[in-house]
Amino acid sequence: MLPDLGGKRVVDLGCGFGRASRWMREQGAASVLGLSQSMIERARRDTADTAIEYRFADLDTLDLPETAFDLAYSALTFHYIQEFGRLVHVIRKAPVPDGHFVFTIEHPILKACGACALDFQ
Repeated sequence: MLPDLGGKRVVDLGCGFGRASRWMREQGAASVLGLSQSMIERARRDTADTAIEYRFADLDTLDLPETAFDLAYSALTFHYIQEFGRLVHVIRKAPVPDGHFVFTIEHPILKACGACALDFQ
């Protein structure tokens, strides 16, 4: 689902330990801005690449510059968001006109089951 990352400016929403941010640079992204409310210190410690910047950010109050990124990316973060509609409105303006917004979420059945075991046989 990801576009070619060569030369792209990426914002990684909810970057955690920075693993995806570092991978995107390995795939040719020009720069990555990793945003997270936690785990930033570990991401900084594990990253030597100066084209990756990590910042503390609360995604519920996030503000992004308009048309500043080629890709807005988030993995397994949005289920923590209180004001999801507000966040999507902010993210919608962040990519350039031909930019991309790619995200993943947990499947609702995993949240509904809690600790239950699933047997699909």
